[in-house]
Amino acid sequence: MIRPVSLLLFLSLVLPLSGAETRGDTPIVIKPGVMTFPRSAAIRSIDEGWATVAIEVDAEGALSDYLVTGYSYPVFGSAAEMLIRNAQYEPATDDGRPIAVRMEVPIEFKTSGIRINSDWDAIVELYLHTNRVTDQSYRIAGMADLDRIPVPLHIVDPTYSHEMAADGIIGSATIDFYIDHDGAVRMPAIADSEHVELGQIALAAVKEWLFESPTREGKTVAVRAIQEFRFSEAQGAAVSAASGGGSGAQ
Repeated sequence: MIRPVSLLLFLSLVLPLSGAETRGDTPIVIKPGVMTFPRSAAIRSIDEGWATVAIEVDAEGALSDYLVTGYSYPVFGSAAEMLIRNAQYEPATDDGRPIAVRMEVPIEFKTSGIRINSDWDAIVELYLHTNRVTDQSYRIAGMADLDRIPVPLHIVDPTYSHEMAADGIIGSATIDFYIDHDGAVRMPAIADSEHVELGQIALAAVKEWLFESPTREGKTVAVRAIQEFRFSEAQGAAVSAASGGGSGAQ
């Protein structure tokens, strides 16, 4: 196996939607159970709000992981988490074949009804670009929001071999993932890859990574990150960059 020659971490922003969330011919179908407006919000005279949840659904339609990535009030984050846990799913498909996919799900809460909204831009315009952002609003951190770049505690190299290089399987692969409050990698997904094999070995490696807990103003937070790997016959797998996105305040 050719080992990576470097691990360099840089700062930049994640695009609003990555290939990790848009691949496949048809998206995940969410079938929620009974949806009711949170009673605790109504008691406080809060009549509307939003939340976003990153979910990972496998090829059998099972929810394999989820992470609340934003909300207007904590009560809506808790309500969204319950909705996602209790929903049923149909997997995304690619050429008619079920596949595992990660996506971010925006959920809009109103006393008149709850809507699982695929149009994130509409929620951004309605809530994040108006005075409806409160001191309790939250969006998952980006690398630039952190006190420092998370320190790697355990890094596994992609299993890139001399044989793969000799067969011309070279180029880059990018993995999009979350680092949770405990420093664990959550829901890594292939955002881009010049060869299927490169994406697969990069994904397998990142699943094993572990970091120190990310912090913002001294408090542990979750963060979204991107790691790019570059594979060449001369250098092996060179990990070239990591980045994170999101800038909401907790």
